[in-house]
Amino acid sequence: MSTTKEKTISTLYDTKEKIINAAKNLFSKYGYRAVSMSEIAKEVKITKPALYYHFKNKREIYLETIQKSFEALLERLDSPIRLKASFEERFRALLTAYLEFSLKEKNPIQETLQKISRLDNQAMKFTQKLQHKIARKFEEIIKEGQTKKKILSNLSSKTISHLIIGIMDNSIIQKGFRKTKKWNPKKSVDEIIKLVISRR
Repeated sequence: MSTTKEKTISTLYDTKEKIINAAKNLFSKYGYRAVSMSEIAKEVKITKPALYYHFKNKREIYLETIQKSFEALLERLDSPIRLKASFEERFRALLTAYLEFSLKEKNPIQETLQKISRLDNQAMKFTQKLQHKIARKFEEIIKEGQTKKKILSNLSSKTISHLIIGIMDNSIIQKGFRKTKKWNPKKSVDEIIKLVISRR
């Protein structure tokens, strides 16, 4: 049976999650600068003092939403890597997972770089740390591909990883500009596969 203290902790956690989710939607829709603490509180249907109980400022909320997005993406990228399948199937699944997540959630890397760049050095370092974790997922499988002579080894796994992520991020941005034209993630994945997979 839950105690009063446990119920209070659970309620506080639920409220914090609601704040993060509401803020994430508002930031995605209007951008960091256009959203106020009052608007976040209104969206969650709580008072401003209640909002400040959980977060000291808007910047803190924003960084929390970014971290949640990155954590969700990292979790999404783990599944393809652990698949019991051929290297190429897992590599294709990894690329597809990244693009599908980015389309659904709005690309956390690009969103972060575009909206947080005017904040401060600490925020940028925080973001770069998260980006590095994403890149490491790709580096792991690329190294495997190079060992198996499936991926060309004239470039480092780190360089290839950043190249691939850059191509995918650019595809997402371009998709945003072509709102009327249907975009096929599979085509982007096929192009990347052709670019880096060795057919010797």
